[in-house]
Amino acid sequence: MNNPTPMDPVNHQHRQHGYRVAPNVSPASFSKRVHAAGQCWAVAALCLLPPLPALAAPEVVKVARISVLPAEEGWQAVEAQLEGVKVEADHTNPNSRSRLGMHGTLESRTKVLTLRSAEGQALAVVLVYATYGAARNLVTRGNCPSIPGLYVRDFTGGRQESPECLVMGGPYPSDMLLTRALHRLAEARTPPGAGSETPHQAYFVNASFANSTGESIVVQGLLAPTFEGLAGASPVGTVPPNLPPQVAAWGDALGDAARQAMRSLGGQMALPPVTFR
Repeated sequence: MNNPTPMDPVNHQHRQHGYRVAPNVSPASFSKRVHAAGQCWAVAALCLLPPLPALAAPEVVKVARISVLPAEEGWQAVEAQLEGVKVEADHTNPNSRSRLGMHGTLESRTKVLTLRSAEGQALAVVLVYATYGAARNLVTRGNCPSIPGLYVRDFTGGRQESPECLVMGGPYPSDMLLTRALHRLAEARTPPGAGSETPHQAYFVNASFANSTGESIVVQGLLAPTFEGLAGASPVGTVPPNLPPQVAAWGDALGDAARQAMRSLGGQMALPPVTFR
């Protein structure tokens, strides 16, 4: 029997990783083929694994023309019945809502959103009130005065026609806030029902935005004292000593979102993240 030659494909060093090499395949080419086969097996193995569960997107809350987009899952929305904006024509009164003969009530919608802890305690309660607006020019008047001890953001720089204003402060007792400042939220919770719970102490937000066609958005909310605000953000206005800057910055972001929603065709209002320590 002849001894195997150095180029014998079966008995010489060309047996790679326990595989038998074809006569015309070099060792380098063989290694590449084995590596490619391993990749194919890995892909096949992944295909056999059960699919990963899809992440559920937070539910969109529709309020009149506005689509409220929470940043988190778990918000529960309840509709409340609040009276729409009354419009009375008075050509002699410069403070009249309408200068063009309109009268009646602008149609509106209200939702109360509640976010609870794992134990079921209310951490945040936010009312969103919005009108559909009208096809004709409407003028609302008001102001956004500074209030000692509170964060006040005047988004329209002192404009009295269709002013846009946000006020934040706290933490204070929620019952006091509902009685003195958050009247729409208090009305929406009467009679008591789903979404009527509130934190005992809370930061509060009270914001109102309007344009010249009668469309308006009002946001009133209570946020538990463990509310973190908007981490890493700096507020635009002057912050009172008792209010964390990140809480005021969250208010700025909320105001920007409401103003953008009112001016956009889609009406999307993305709520800033609401997180707690």
